Amino acid sequence: VEQTLAANDLEHARLRLTVTAGTLSMLRSSQGEPAMQIRQTVCVQSSQPTAFAPGYFEKGVRARLYGQGANPFDITAGHKTLNYWARLRSLRQAAASDCAEAIWLSVTNHLASGAVSNLFLAKDGELFTPIARGEEKSEALPAPVLPGITREAVIETAQTQGITVRKQMLSIDDLLD
Repeated sequence: VEQTLAANDLEHARLRLTVTAGTLSMLRSSQGEPAMQIRQTVCVQSSQPTAFAPGYFEKGVRARLYGQGANPFDITAGHKTLNYWARLRSLRQAAASDCAEAIWLSVTNHLASGAVSNLFLAKDGELFTPIARGEEKSEALPAPVLPGITREAVIETAQTQGITVRKQMLSIDDLLD
């Protein structure tokens, strides 16, 4: 990452890190020889950071409910993958309605995330966010929410400022309140 930033003379950047699973043939040969050594491919792509209009921060943006897109039974849910076509499609549908984000619900009709963001609700001086993958109680369904880096930074910053952060199941009524 540091070499990529230096080579492109970027102090502030948007980075996309892609790590592949490695060689396609991980099977043993028919003679009982061990599988080939796995060699992952690592790609670091840099670009200028996205500049959002000041109005996004001053006035906020409109969001559209997308529906039951986040499935806890999908083994890739809660993980950062290259399979984000459905999220981009929902974001395009939101943009067609003059919205900047599409809010995804889980199959249980609870808030999951935005198409390209994590959700946080502020109420009575506290911050609420849906439970992310790895934060579930034992015996609970897996959460289809990505435990992202930005989400963790928001949580840490809030806690540093003495703001209580609650990770819990949230409904549409919670959002509207």
